[in-house]
This record gives sequence, structure tokens and C-alpha cells, in this order.
Amino acid sequence: MAAASPLLGALGPIGVLIGIGLVVKAIADSNDEEREKRTALEQYWLRRREQARGAVLGAARRIQNVAGLQSLPPFVEAPGTRNAWVLGEVVYYDPDWIMELLEDHCNDRTCNTSVVVGLVAHELGHWVYGDTYDFATHSWRKEYRADAWAAKVLAALGIPASHFRCVIEVLDPNGGRSHPPGPYRAEHIRVVYLRALGYRVAA
Repeated sequence: MAAASPLLGALGPIGVLIGIGLVVKAIADSNDEEREKRTALEQYWLRRREQARGAVLGAARRIQNVAGLQSLPPFVEAPGTRNAWVLGEVVYYDPDWIMELLEDHCNDRTCNTSVVVGLVAHELGHWVYGDTYDFATHSWRKEYRADAWAAKVLAALGIPASHFRCVIEVLDPNGGRSHPPGPYRAEHIRVVYLRALGYRVAA
């Protein structure tokens, strides 16, 4: 380009116009490339969120069938929250977080899918009992109750409780005012699950 500059200059106004045209075209090409990248990225995240929604609704329908639920609540995306919860009659979930669990939590797809089924079952347990998340009034009792409902659903579906228990232990190991520590919840899930299968297990 440097070698061509004297030549363009020698051509006078026409050379200047050609040079400006080349610069404008380079800028336009760059803008087009950026737009294509943004569009591709948006489509990627849209596909992932559609996959997450399919996984969540698929799990919910499996649970509905085995638990005999007459209907299901609306499921609404809440990107960026890395959580799932019930507020009013609606189940909110972070689709990007769901995809992380589907892809990365365990070493195989079956386990990862089971994790999502367990999480959806837990939230449906809250919904069935009429729980709505309020930090001021939420209690350990409500969490244990939703975990127990989920454990019974997993037993009915033939899904190993360990898949759900492991994610509970990792996600919230210490617990807090509104949630028991993860290991406590995991043990509670194990006991309820085994009892649902007919075993006699001491609490």
C-alpha cells in the first residue's frame, strides 16, 4: 500500500478518490465482519438457551407423568442468576447455568441430565407445596420438604439419587439462613430415596 501511495498521489484528485474509496471499503468490510461475528454469537447463545429450555421442559414433563401432576407452572428464563427458584406460580431458571450443568457437572450426559431432572423436581416440589421464595420467611423445613419430594420422584423415575445429591453438595456446601448445608441435604435425599424404594433406613 505504501508503494502505491505515490502513484495514487501522482494521479491527482482521481488517485485521492480511489484511496478514500479503498479506505471506506476496508472499514465497511470490517464492520460487516463484526456484525457477522455478533450475529453468530447471538445465534449460539440462542441455540444454547433453546436447548436448556428443552431440557427443563422435558424434565418437567417426565416428572409430571410420574408424579401425576394435572398441570405444570410456567418456566421463565432468568439469565445471569446461576440459580432456579419459585416465585408465585412461576419457576425461574438460568438457561446458561442449566447448560453448564448439562455439559460439565458429571463425566457423562446421562448423569448431567439426571442432575437437571433433580433440580427441576426440587423446584416443582416447592411449587406443589405452594412455596414462594422470600428470603425473610424461607426456611430449612421448606428446602428439606422440596428435596424429599424430588427424591421420591427420582426413585419413581429410576434415576440414581447420587446424581442429584452430588450437585446439591457442590452448589451450596455451607448453606445459610434459608438453605441447610449441602451435605445435610444430600444425606436427607439419600434416606428419603432409599425409603421410597422400600428400604428401612435410619434417619
